[in-house]
Amino acid sequence: MSKKVGKNVLILAVFLGIGAFLLPLKAFAIPLFQVYIEGAIADDRDGDDDTWFTSDDPFTLKVVGAYQNKNVESIDDVRLLISIPEGETGSLFFSTSDENPVFVTSSSTKSFLPSGLNINHYPVKDDVSDFVVYDLGSFDKEDTTINDYNAGNGIISPSTKDDPWGEEKSYSVTYSGFSRLHLDVYGLVNDTTWKTNPGSHDGTVNGKTMPEPATLLLLGSGLLGLFGIGCRKKK
Repeated sequence: MSKKVGKNVLILAVFLGIGAFLLPLKAFAIPLFQVYIEGAIADDRDGDDDTWFTSDDPFTLKVVGAYQNKNVESIDDVRLLISIPEGETGSLFFSTSDENPVFVTSSSTKSFLPSGLNINHYPVKDDVSDFVVYDLGSFDKEDTTINDYNAGNGIISPSTKDDPWGEEKSYSVTYSGFSRLHLDVYGLVNDTTWKTNPGSHDGTVNGKTMPEPATLLLLGSGLLGLFGIGCRKKK
């Protein structure tokens, strides 16, 4: 074997060794926080990019907190941030086998966000949305398999470790009165730093559009008219 060929073989072996070392790291490259809606479609719609979309009511919400590495020692005070179209009112109801979310606040601005935490993707903007916040509690090391719900590529990929390394909580959510619910989470890591999910790991629920009051009035009048015509024919 010539020296040149031997050198090329050595370089290839080094690259293969580095690749083999990086593969398991890539398998566990899962965000600290994630939001996913069961059965949703990954899409870009009306400025809301790389998001899981659904129009289900009720819908199943999954929130993930992952201990990515040894530097993550605790995940506490996790908050569900719901952005709704500015000025809309409605209702939300949560059902879960785990602890129920606790209402924290509602606001027309993002002034409630912890100092240093910047959540600025659409539609999490003061001039577009109002906000409702719920406390989801702490996320512990309970699950050995943590899914990567990546709306950026529309792929759901599970990563498994020998020991528990995070928690996935599931909620059935019923809503009314809102034309849109955009869902993010943020939480306190190691009691020192506030973190949030990437923009590619969030969800949006597009509610059913309700007819305008004038439309409802016209529809009601039309039905009454039909009913009156039917009665006259029977006479």
